[in-house]
Amino acid sequence: MLMHTLARSAPAPQFVRPTLPAAACLHFIRHFQPITRGDLITYTGKSQPTITRAIAALLDANLVRERADLAVVQGPGRPKIPLVLAPSPFVQVGIAIGTHATYIGAYSLRGSALKEQLVHITAAKHTPEQFLHTIAEAAMHVARETKLPLACVGISTSGTINRFGYVQAPNLGWRSVALQDIAHQLFDVPVSISTAIQAIAGAELQSQQPDQPSNVVVLHSDDSIGAALIDQKEVRSLEVADRASLLDASIQLVKTHAPHTVVLAGDTFESTTEARRFHRTLLQEAPQEVSVRVFPAHLDNARAAARAVAMERLMQDPLSLA
Repeated sequence: MLMHTLARSAPAPQFVRPTLPAAACLHFIRHFQPITRGDLITYTGKSQPTITRAIAALLDANLVRERADLAVVQGPGRPKIPLVLAPSPFVQVGIAIGTHATYIGAYSLRGSALKEQLVHITAAKHTPEQFLHTIAEAAMHVARETKLPLACVGISTSGTINRFGYVQAPNLGWRSVALQDIAHQLFDVPVSISTAIQAIAGAELQSQQPDQPSNVVVLHSDDSIGAALIDQKEVRSLEVADRASLLDASIQLVKTHAPHTVVLAGDTFESTTEARRFHRTLLQEAPQEVSVRVFPAHLDNARAAARAVAMERLMQDPLSLA
């Protein structure tokens, strides 16, 4: 087993909106390509020299490229050459740990799934070390299948994670499992860990139009329950007491945070009756107009979580990966 000494000090993903110049530029390029430097100055609000330096760094890192064939000529002066994402120089792997099956995906710069695998293994039937070793081998196989170097690994898990990386997850049979330490021993690249609810909310944040950020409350009820708020800056975990009071807690969260959108994710909402009950009640109780979306399928949520936790480092500091 290989160990990356620098990876151990890396913080868990925070799922915040990109603020570093290179990260902000890459985020807008991902959503709006082809896009010019002038557009990036307008969108990010950063100065021309700052954007110029950021783009130069992204070009040097082979993360973006110029499309001279799409150059726009507007009056005298040099034509404006648009920017697009470069072909992925590396791959990012995301792992969404589930009770009886774990989803693994390998993602490009754009966030497209290049390879994926569903590993059918019940975590509670193995020691955490045995289980994670099996998952790590599968993840490395998925990464090798892309024929690209592995840049980072992200892991989402049910339950809760404290600031030291210890996981409490009854559905996995985990009690104070040092997930962060074990994972750093299994991979020789930087590793980030996240709860499932944080990652699902992170996927929502990453998919939003960067020029139109909006507040979203995400409710997750599956093997574990949780809630999170996406605001103008970041993803924040919210308290939910238990499954029995999930609707009451949802109403209170909507009244407190007045989100534009509520996302209902997880097996609980596979029941059309239950989903409609939540949908109808939240529309009635919301203090303002709110959109309610339902994502009940476990695999869809696992894919979203894996993609988000895999992409988080690229979102925050792409040059560190390059």
